[in-house]
Amino acid sequence: MKTSTKIFSTTILSLGLIGLVSACGHRGWCGHGPGHWHTGDHADEIVEIISDRLELTTDQTSKLGEVQNRFRALRDEIHEQRSTHRQEILALLTAPQLDRQKAMEMVVSRLRSIEQQTPEIIAVVADFSDSLSPDQKQQVEEFVTARSRRHGK
Repeated sequence: MKTSTKIFSTTILSLGLIGLVSACGHRGWCGHGPGHWHTGDHADEIVEIISDRLELTTDQTSKLGEVQNRFRALRDEIHEQRSTHRQEILALLTAPQLDRQKAMEMVVSRLRSIEQQTPEIIAVVADFSDSLSPDQKQQVEEFVTARSRRHGK
């Protein structure tokens, strides 16, 4: 398989997994209210539900848990920095003149932080993706396609 095909497939599967997880947070498979999946215990329930729906093996479930943990760590890091960033942005906006250089530095810094974590995220998603059977990948595709249609996308 060509490298570009692997990257494309991994990206599509990553988006599919994100769709599965977000679906659970928006009354998809789980039936709870929006954002409910963000809580620690519920995130584990989502892995269990996805594991059951896709009939994952123990190894596959473990790899899905690694994906969940990596995304949770990234989300937690972003949330921790939120109040600091909010204060910095407010200071820029309330200054007599907006410091464009400082604003650009803030954006670049945030992007760099996410960019540095991207290879690890792709690696755990790829490990999970590579462990799925063609039938399981088909189920993911069908779910994401159906979900996209429901939301007019």
